[in-house]
Amino acid sequence: MQIDIEIGSEAWKEARRKYITATDAAIIMEGSDKEILNLYHRKTDGKELFVTSAMQRGTDLEPEARAYIKMRLGLDLEPEFHVSDKIPWIAANFDGICCNNLIEIKCPGLKAHDLVVRGSMPPKHYAQCQHQMLVADFKDMIYYSYNPDHETVLFEKIITRDNQFIDKMYLAEEVFYQHLQHRVPPECAIVDYDVSEELEAEAILLAQELRQLEDLKIMIEEHKELIKELSQQNSFSTYCLKAEKITKQGSIQYKKIPELQGLDLETYRSEPTEFWRFSMPQNGHSDMS
Repeated sequence: MQIDIEIGSEAWKEARRKYITATDAAIIMEGSDKEILNLYHRKTDGKELFVTSAMQRGTDLEPEARAYIKMRLGLDLEPEFHVSDKIPWIAANFDGICCNNLIEIKCPGLKAHDLVVRGSMPPKHYAQCQHQMLVADFKDMIYYSYNPDHETVLFEKIITRDNQFIDKMYLAEEVFYQHLQHRVPPECAIVDYDVSEELEAEAILLAQELRQLEDLKIMIEEHKELIKELSQQNSFSTYCLKAEKITKQGSIQYKKIPELQGLDLETYRSEPTEFWRFSMPQNGHSDMS
């Protein structure tokens, strides 16, 4: 059921607080414990979501993406706000409905868009799409990723309804909705890190990209194994790929050299270097996928 309301208006923001939206579903299903708790407080206290530069860029690019889609595909899309006909407490913003097709438009940064083009869809985007199909009662929808600086400016992907995921999502959303109704914060294993809101928001975005990159690495390794099998373990070259089978010498095991026993090798160590390692905690929701 479409609600006649101006997207982005104060009335729209107030309406969104009353429902579990697709953006909420992404956090409930794929967010960290801290994100889920922050979502609860935004819903109950009316606190605005902190907008990072990347998020603002995506918002700013959306009209351009709509114009590009209209020019390339002839689709004239207007955003709509809908409430489910079957579940009265869930709703979603649709970037458009055209010819019985539900449309979702994302405008990620260059690297994130490249990962999407290569086949790695962000888990939060997947959850958003599944929630939208639950609200609209659709069996599939079209997902567009737009970045004007990439050689593939517009990437299109058909997302099919995943009933197994939706069943799990519905239960998680219902639990969260009950927390809102009874004004009881979710019980989350929270470590209160002393960082700024901007730093935390950027860290969440980086964690999402790292998880997306890990998924892509798994896909790449699977392709490599298949190629090695098809090549019968022989080196080969094509116009787009060169694969070489290389034998690398083993490393020297210094601890097994008798003459070095008892010798303090630390005096021969070079000056230390400084580098950063970024990793994701593995407890609960904190992988921030």
